[in-house]
Amino acid sequence: MLPEARIVHRLPGRLRFRFDRLGAAEQLLALAEKMQACPGVRSVSANPLTGSLLILHATSDTEILRYAESHALFSVRPTSRDEAQPDAAAGLRALSQGVRQVTGGAIDLDGFLLLVLTGLAIQQAIEGNVMVPAAALLWNAYTLSRMPPLDPDRSQPVATGEGVPQAEAAALRKGRRGTPGAGKSRQTARKHRANVVR
Repeated sequence: MLPEARIVHRLPGRLRFRFDRLGAAEQLLALAEKMQACPGVRSVSANPLTGSLLILHATSDTEILRYAESHALFSVRPTSRDEAQPDAAAGLRALSQGVRQVTGGAIDLDGFLLLVLTGLAIQQAIEGNVMVPAAALLWNAYTLSRMPPLDPDRSQPVATGEGVPQAEAAALRKGRRGTPGAGKSRQTARKHRANVVR
């Protein structure tokens, strides 16, 4: 029977395994040496006191797990967190698609959260809490607007005009906001400012 490990820490390029029932420290050190031969592994560190193995790598986690099992080194027992992650992501995607349906495709969960955070920032600013709460909420709204979309059907953030008909989005980018002559008022304002400066 293969030693059983669980993933206790995972970052891109870094995996830490914990072995709860591994015999002697020599077994852990032997595993570390054998895992060093895995393609894409940069370094392996064993800690016999904690029964953990740290692997720094330039490949995918799946390739490392596949290598360990195919070479009969150890098997990985799924943790509740590993099982819950895909369910949470699927739930957020479903919620995002639900918001898009309710709003007729105009906004999704990302856009809704962006509006809520911006609205809360405005409320905090009105109440006089400008420095910390309002600034933090605006920063979170900005960060949210820069994140990849939750909904795989959408490739751009809502703030760029996606979800708006193409002619209307072009008008928004040009500053006309869909009304004829609105762009001219900006040009007139620029000319007026230029005349005042002279």
